[in-house]
Amino acid sequence: MRNINIYLSTIWIVLLIGFQSCELESEMYDAINPTIFPTTEEDVEALITGNVYGVFQSNAYDGIFNVANGIMLMNDILSDYGDCSWRVGWPELAYGRMKVQSDFVDLQWRYVPWLSKMTLTLDRMEGVDINEELKQKRIAELRCGRGSLAFLLYDFYGPIMIADLETLKNPLEEKILPRLSEEEMQDYIVTELTKAAKHLPYSYQKEDPDYGRFTKGLANMVLLKFYMQTGNWAKAEEMGRELMKPEYGYELVDEYKNIFTLANEKNSETIWAVNCLPGYQEHIWHPHVLPTDYPTDPDHVVKWNGFKMTWQFFNTYEEGDKRKETIIYEYEGTDGTLHNEELDVPRGGNSNMVRHP
Repeated sequence: MRNINIYLSTIWIVLLIGFQSCELESEMYDAINPTIFPTTEEDVEALITGNVYGVFQSNAYDGIFNVANGIMLMNDILSDYGDCSWRVGWPELAYGRMKVQSDFVDLQWRYVPWLSKMTLTLDRMEGVDINEELKQKRIAELRCGRGSLAFLLYDFYGPIMIADLETLKNPLEEKILPRLSEEEMQDYIVTELTKAAKHLPYSYQKEDPDYGRFTKGLANMVLLKFYMQTGNWAKAEEMGRELMKPEYGYELVDEYKNIFTLANEKNSETIWAVNCLPGYQEHIWHPHVLPTDYPTDPDHVVKWNGFKMTWQFFNTYEEGDKRKETIIYEYEGTDGTLHNEELDVPRGGNSNMVRHP
């Protein structure tokens, strides 16, 4: 028995020595090693897709353009034409009772760090040895992303904090960043979009595999909106006339209502659109806007009776206004109840209208 114990002890000692002599190398799959990535065109493509385009999506409840709580929806509710049937939280937006720490405010603030992602991505791309024309094009897409996101956040919050590269490269250093001044914020937006427009194509044809990427048309359209918002009318007119040039290929659709048909997808009025996977309703638009008794085929379509247009705003449309052709302002519910302004307002409902079903 003693010999067996000595034999087993010897085996354990040998195994321990063997383990200690091996050098284990761990691989991290949730972090980027900038010394080896990016190095190829495919690497750059992956970086741009994840760190730039990733924020500009409508993916259920994620992405700055998502229907449920995205920045466009919030702006609608804050305006004089948007409303919501849900009474928990939403009246804060609809009636201007926003709180500093409101969940709705925080929902948009979560996109601020994406600007830092893009800044670090730009730094990683500078030293990549790939085709120079393609490299400049991808950098332009990144700058268009920074300028566009900065404009959206500026529109919602005013000047925000934007971390510089030195700060981002020293994440352990405790540093409180102040908001940019009004002048600094405006200069940042204009600089990024102007630089982007120099290296981006005017637009993409709908059959082009790159359709959905940022373009010169998008960069200049965001600039146009920015100049209009800040009251720089001369620059706004300049951008408007620029976008009317034939090189961009933009034209008005003959029939207004046809803009919203599936057959007219990627129409000539589209300057840039968020791409979606076919076969999925990840935009969740219909569930959020359809009244629960609205007749659909099939009938089991999810309907939550949420976002609406106010009757007050609807009544600003003149008789014959083509926008009325895409708004449901009267319908018969599945139980036979008729809904319209005359009947719904006395019932206590502000609106039962559905925009662009």
